[in-house]
Amino acid sequence: MKESKGWNFVADGVNDYYAGVIEVLLSKGTETSPRGKRTMELHPTTVLIHHPRKRLTSCFGRVLNLPFALAEALQIITGQNDAQALSFYNSGIIDIQGDGSRGTPHWQLGVMRFNAAYGERLRHFDLIGAKVDQLEHVIETLKRDPDSRQASMVMSHPLHDNFTVNTVDRACNVYAHAMIREGKLDWMQVIRSNDAIWGIPYNMVQWSHVQEWVAASLNIPVGTMFIVQDSFHVYADKYAETRRVSAFDIYNYVQPSPMQASDEIADNLRRYESIVRGGGEIDVKDMYNTVGLYWTDVIRTLLSYRAFKRSFDDMAFDILPDNAEFRALMLRMYCQYRWNKLRAVYADILDAAHLELSSMGIPHEEVRKWLGTQQARS
Repeated sequence: MKESKGWNFVADGVNDYYAGVIEVLLSKGTETSPRGKRTMELHPTTVLIHHPRKRLTSCFGRVLNLPFALAEALQIITGQNDAQALSFYNSGIIDIQGDGSRGTPHWQLGVMRFNAAYGERLRHFDLIGAKVDQLEHVIETLKRDPDSRQASMVMSHPLHDNFTVNTVDRACNVYAHAMIREGKLDWMQVIRSNDAIWGIPYNMVQWSHVQEWVAASLNIPVGTMFIVQDSFHVYADKYAETRRVSAFDIYNYVQPSPMQASDEIADNLRRYESIVRGGGEIDVKDMYNTVGLYWTDVIRTLLSYRAFKRSFDDMAFDILPDNAEFRALMLRMYCQYRWNKLRAVYADILDAAHLELSSMGIPHEEVRKWLGTQQARS
């Protein structure tokens, strides 16, 4: 047997993997230029992640937009394709993957959907005249036969991703396969092309949520996630940013919490997220009774972000959920997005964020480095 070509990794969670694969990419990757864009690439790569529930990227040098990541996961699970909804959490997403009359004033406002929205393709896969709920297929297949090898989903669409279609949004995630082994739900995700900056931090949130949704629907634990990436890469204009990535794992200090799953929960999540964007009020107790603790924390995170967008920073801080996993990532995001830039204005809230993270057991200097508060009052 000959030695195979490729890069194979094993990791505990996303942060263990992310810092390591970035180091290998920058030191041993090869340059290529798809579409004329200079790129550093590892080809092909795989990673076996033992605890995919450790899903939130927290490494030094890379700040995750958690509300956007959670909103994407919600759209996938609930089967949505709503470009304007996602733009509420990430104002640049339509510029990146929206199809429209670019260059005309406010063209982004006319983009209502994306070509390769995974939620639509998972829950309403269009076969020209018939639509298939592939997520339901996976859940029902494994309910009927827990040893089945037939619980698969296709995200690539030969009609809409065809070379003749003029689009900037072709599916990067092309296939997923779920199996129950040793009483846990294992997941394989196949990605044709995965960007080190914009890809893996958000793909991990998306597909670990889908994996856990299926596992919760089956009332079994989450197993491993095996990711196949034919191209793991970074574009030349992001080389400097990528070099700043180094290891820091928030899961050394916080524990992830489990979710609940049902069609009724999915319907309520869609409704609650719409209320967030519409500026309405939500009864948190009622929400907890309808979607459970995990999803209540997700919606409360989105509500906090809504307050932050409106520059109600104290409110954004106050209404963060108790979930330490979400709180830590959101405090970091707020510091990096605004609080560090106006230190005199937000000195008290920066102190509060520092104190809270230090109380989780994170060393003082690592907190300052992670939040970027080195010059904040202590």
